[in-house]
Amino acid sequence: MGTGTHPHDTAISIVKALGIAAVVISHTAILTPLETFTYYFNTAVFFFVAGYFFDDGQTAAPGRFIGRKLRRLYLPYVVLGTLFVLLHNRFLEWHLIAYDFSAREAIRPYDTPELLRTLGRVFLFLHHE
Repeated sequence: MGTGTHPHDTAISIVKALGIAAVVISHTAILTPLETFTYYFNTAVFFFVAGYFFDDGQTAAPGRFIGRKLRRLYLPYVVLGTLFVLLHNRFLEWHLIAYDFSAREAIRPYDTPELLRTLGRVFLFLHHE
């Protein structure tokens, strides 16, 4: 590829739209058979589309490439993840979260050790809130 530009392809737009719909469906926790089915492929769709548009010229300077990815992906994840973990108990008080659909159980407040463990997991990219 090399140039970083691709002409508009309607088929790719349709694949992206189906991928987005699959992610939305898989997070609804309402349509159980459809939800389960979409979990099998929704992430793969985005890897396919990202690979299609990947420009191998971006990796000519690996340090810059990795630094750019860390700033663009990891840093916002850590900032927002930390914010959500720190506000977790407040969100429970405000009834903004109350149930973990994936575990099918109520979410409980964090005590100090659990708060620290969860923050550590955010920094290690092992936790989502």
